[in-house]
Amino acid sequence: MLTRAFQWCLYVAAACLAAAAIFGLMSYVSVSIAVGNSGLKPELAQSFRAHWLGSALQSLLLAGLLALAGWRPGSISRSAIVFCGLLPIASAALFFTLVGSGWGQALSGIAAAAVLLGALLWPGK
Repeated sequence: MLTRAFQWCLYVAAACLAAAAIFGLMSYVSVSIAVGNSGLKPELAQSFRAHWLGSALQSLLLAGLLALAGWRPGSISRSAIVFCGLLPIASAALFFTLVGSGWGQALSGIAAAAVLLGALLWPGK
């Protein structure tokens, strides 16, 4: 029973991060146009675009890692998963503080909570 709860926590976290990443990738074109029209220096505009894409790709990679950990718990250490769970916590905290609330921030926060709960429910040997 605990193993199933652990797996579901990591699967929920992976799904939330994947959804946030897909949302970010889908909105890239409109964000890129807005940045292009903002009057920023070209290097700052390109940096913003790179960070936008990097954040989405990081979420996708982390979602894959969490799904793998849920599917095969022995393949990744518990401490690595806890450390990876800190990324969505930091991201959600920064976005809530600097940008405000939104779907991406909420999904990131849910993912972080699910990862930490999953770490607490990590199956023993």
